[in-house]
Amino acid sequence: MAPPDPHDSPRAFPPPLIYGGCFLLGLGLERLWPLGELPEAVRHWGGGALVLVSLALAAGLLWGFRRQPASLSTRRPARALLTEGAFALSRNPGYLSMTLLCAGLGLWLGSPWTAGMALPAAVLTDRFVIRREEAYLERRFGEDYRRYRARVRRWV
Repeated sequence: MAPPDPHDSPRAFPPPLIYGGCFLLGLGLERLWPLGELPEAVRHWGGGALVLVSLALAAGLLWGFRRQPASLSTRRPARALLTEGAFALSRNPGYLSMTLLCAGLGLWLGSPWTAGMALPAAVLTDRFVIRREEAYLERRFGEDYRRYRARVRRWV
């Protein structure tokens, strides 16, 4: 396979900004229109579990990026197609991790608005980042990516 063109990339909007913006919007909405208290068990056990799963996915993602010469940036060319570790479970473990983190922290903080903003963040990421990345990866890796895409789901 030819080395990547240094100017070719998905050129997608940075997903952490999507998730961070939605998280902050949720906190703002919670302050303006509180939806009420969440049960303590939901806050601590539910929020804590989602955060732990998110961190485990993020660790698997980082492990995959360390094993392969790959970039986390949506603005840099892909040097390798990651298919092992967390990438064997989801084609987008980083975005899944951010979604779970947003929901988990929202629950942990007792903010239903913030927890709920994980869904719009995931939809925006799916529409404006993942679809661009998938088109790019198919162009970059061809049949290898098509086989991977057929084997592993986009989210879970």
